[in-house]
Amino acid sequence: MAKKTIEITRSYSQKIKIGEYLTADFFMSAKTEAAENEVEEKSKELDKLCQAEVKKSIEEYIEANKPKTPDQIAEVEKWNEHYKLISETEEIEREEEKVAENN
Repeated sequence: MAKKTIEITRSYSQKIKIGEYLTADFFMSAKTEAAENEVEEKSKELDKLCQAEVKKSIEEYIEANKPKTPDQIAEVEKWNEHYKLISETEEIEREEEKVAENN
């Protein structure tokens, strides 16, 4: 009697924020066939593989897009400071709204 095989497909995706309204999407999908008694083990292996490859791709993307010149570094710092200021302002506004709702 031939062993029953099952096709397993696993995928993993992750988004990273690369700007105020921009994201970069990373995706990996892999499939294999496994004997019925190996499905759980093979599924976990594929899941780990997909996550590792996405993480590797993200690290490579970030490294390739790091600011390299003083002008690029200054622009990133300026943007980060602006973003931090906006984030803090939004947080304060949310807290004020909560207080107003509770009163």
